[in-house]
Amino acid sequence: MSSSFEKAEPFLTSAWSLQEHHATYLFSKTLTNSNEPAEETLAPSLTNACVRFDRPQEGIVVACPVQHLLGVDMGTSNGESVRDVWCRHRDLVIVYEPVDPRQLCATLMWRMHHEPAQRNPLLDSAEIVWCELVLSTQTSRIESDSHLKVVSILCGTDILCAEWKNDSWKWTENNSINAFTRALLIRHENESSTLVAVHPLDSCRLSLHKQMNPLNHKWTIRVEFFLFSSLVEKGVILRSRAMATIGPSRDDTLWATPLLDRFRLSEPVLTT
Repeated sequence: MSSSFEKAEPFLTSAWSLQEHHATYLFSKTLTNSNEPAEETLAPSLTNACVRFDRPQEGIVVACPVQHLLGVDMGTSNGESVRDVWCRHRDLVIVYEPVDPRQLCATLMWRMHHEPAQRNPLLDSAEIVWCELVLSTQTSRIESDSHLKVVSILCGTDILCAEWKNDSWKWTENNSINAFTRALLIRHENESSTLVAVHPLDSCRLSLHKQMNPLNHKWTIRVEFFLFSSLVEKGVILRSRAMATIGPSRDDTLWATPLLDRFRLSEPVLTT
């Protein structure tokens, strides 16, 4: 006779946990009708990710290797102050007030999504966690320069670019970016790939900088999405979205493309 433990199905429990100066995304898999943890079958992903409140430009910090995903550079020389921080399950929200004449208020919401294995069989029965950044800004001035940029600092060697053109994604391996480039895959030597993208309907300029670290002779790749190129008027809220995840490098374009479509078709967040 089989026990209830043997019949139990695994389910996911995950949430942001707030500390004094940072937040950590904690992930665990447990079994129904049991307190015992189930065996994790995660692809290289964003579990146990960390965000420092006083370093928005670093974004989500992950290890193995150390990478910074979906940080926000507010373009201020005097820094920015944290006005408020809160979390709701898989959402982490931080409100910043940059100390500069633009008087911009920026709200960053990192929302974690879980990709079940049955929805993406190319992940070899592994879960994948991906993050959506919702970036909002407004000013208390009559009008102000609104430019901000989303920054990711990645480790890797090969770079694949994805264009969003004619309602489809097209991947190229020539490391060239153009006005249609909206996503990048960075392949790392540990057989993982990092995907970063901006929503294809958002106005954006992308830059890519690759250099070798002289200390460990490994490549560092800085990806920047330049957002909000126009002026913002008082009472108007500008909003844009980006996403990132880490998955296996084998067949990475095959799992990344449907994930990009899921992100593209998702409903925009109306409020934080």
